[in-house]
Amino acid sequence: MEDNNISKKNKAGKRKRTRLGGYSFLVCIIAAAIVIIINMIVGSFPSTVTKLDISDEGLYTISEETEKIVSAVNEDITVYYLKGASISEEAQMMLDLLDRYKAINSHISVQTVDPVLKPTFYTKYTDTTPSENSLIFESAKRYKLVDFSNILVTSQSFDYSTYSYVTNYSFAGESAITSAIEYVTSNDLTTVYAVSGNGEANMSEALTSALSTDNINYSTVSLMNGEGGVPNDADCVIIYSPSYDLTEEEIEYLNSYMENGGKLILVTSYSASLPNIEAFTESHGLTWADGVVFETSQSYFYQYPYYLLPQITKNDITSLLTSANINILMPASHGILKSENSDGVTIESLLSSSESSFLKNDPENSSTFEKEDGDTEGSFMIGARSTDSETGGQLIWFSSPYIAQNSAGNLEYFIALLNSVCEKEASVTIAAKTLMSEALVVPEASANLLMIVMCVVIPIAIMVLGLLIWNYRRKR
Repeated sequence: MEDNNISKKNKAGKRKRTRLGGYSFLVCIIAAAIVIIINMIVGSFPSTVTKLDISDEGLYTISEETEKIVSAVNEDITVYYLKGASISEEAQMMLDLLDRYKAINSHISVQTVDPVLKPTFYTKYTDTTPSENSLIFESAKRYKLVDFSNILVTSQSFDYSTYSYVTNYSFAGESAITSAIEYVTSNDLTTVYAVSGNGEANMSEALTSALSTDNINYSTVSLMNGEGGVPNDADCVIIYSPSYDLTEEEIEYLNSYMENGGKLILVTSYSASLPNIEAFTESHGLTWADGVVFETSQSYFYQYPYYLLPQITKNDITSLLTSANINILMPASHGILKSENSDGVTIESLLSSSESSFLKNDPENSSTFEKEDGDTEGSFMIGARSTDSETGGQLIWFSSPYIAQNSAGNLEYFIALLNSVCEKEASVTIAAKTLMSEALVVPEASANLLMIVMCVVIPIAIMVLGLLIWNYRRKR
């Protein structure tokens, strides 16, 4: 009888354990299903919701400048992603960034194209084979290829500590994508010509690259070739530090261009002799002051008194700068003055030296940076604008050939100037973000202390704790 009772209890216990086991299994299945469903729901969300930008450089953060440009798009843009054999970390960064653009404006869509399945797809847009993970932007107006090499940018710098060249990587995704969107949606593209044929200085690679990023069509033109004169589609003409004077015929072409409301940017060097150009500027209310401007206050020069850090006039140009606090470096600038023949034009100072500066009239034969007899003291314009009140034509004149160099805020200021002068609707001046992490340098004393703690103190502490626990359990 007793055995029967025991058997019944055992059977009842087994049934109970079976039910509990079944319940546990069912709960596990339900929990797993819930987790899978939640993952599927979260996976359908854009990366703008699921991924937070915690990078130091803000690699996934879109600037206000981009938001303004992208939000204004009112036509469909298709972005073709030329999928690579493998998606690198930088390519995934680019795709995550595109998700943020799509979140801002629903007119933007992204389609993945597999070059293996469609090997000739890109031939409609380019004659050269693009890199893996490149992008093609297309609207009803036009298209633009953004090669991945323009997104993951590599450059080299010399490391003086190791006396070797170091490869640097930067991510220019936002700049490249925003520029492409602005390019394919703009109603009219800005066109700028640089006059050639008079020994003009070459435009720096940094400047031409910045012009391309800002979607400014740039090319050179000789005023004497072909039919002569300034092309009809010119929004602005640049004469950049000519070594030789322009002919009277070229000056006539420029005067004709200005009379029709043209915009001319003139850059000169103190050492050049340009009588025809001087007569041209004189007729537009500005005159050349021979010599080099020197500063006496250290607040207005860098290293040398003739490496000027001029005062910057706030105006329509500076309103386009990303930062209100920039310096412009203007080495070896001659002076610009308002001429006596300035009727009918408005003269505006863009860049100027301080009141304590002076003009060294004969810098080549001077052996001192100090003011000498014959030097003229006072503030001088080294960047000026003359605007014709009747035609609207503008002459913008800078007296240092370094104005558009990639130093200090020069390049940014020059691009802002072009955007303002050409009345460009939008400007893309977004800097690339570095992918290089700084090396963690640990002092030798700290390194030795860390080694002792990690290799000696912590292992001994763990052994002692283990022995104490073992001894406690043994005595229980």
